[in-house]
Amino acid sequence: MSIRHVRRVGGMTLETRPPNRGQKQRRPSRSIPSRISFSPLRSVSRSMNDNQLARRLRSVGMACFVQYFELFSDKSISNAAAAAIIVAKESYAETATNTRVSLARRIIREGRARDALRMIAGATNVDPEAASRARSLVSTIIAN
Repeated sequence: MSIRHVRRVGGMTLETRPPNRGQKQRRPSRSIPSRISFSPLRSVSRSMNDNQLARRLRSVGMACFVQYFELFSDKSISNAAAAAIIVAKESYAETATNTRVSLARRIIREGRARDALRMIAGATNVDPEAASRARSLVSTIIAN
């Protein structure tokens, strides 16, 4: 009869079995690991689905995403510097702008910029000028 011993360490579950009784033990104070399983706190998949994309795009603001697309795409500018540029031009709060920048860059980093621009181009509740600019950005991205 085997008794299972289960220990949780951080996000990891360690299942061990007791050492064999009656045999010489090399390490008498330790049990022998039999199986290690991970139970991460976050989802292992890091890609963004369409619902997450739409939610993040609404958080950034569709017009803001289009207007500052080049700024968000420029990796040489830090998030703080990009936020400072936007705060100087717009009447957004600094914390809200930090959120906008980080979410917009996440959309771009995860390869969903083209999908986001297509959503903006087809949206009915966005400024027509922003939708037109989104369509031109989509054609520019596709050409490159």
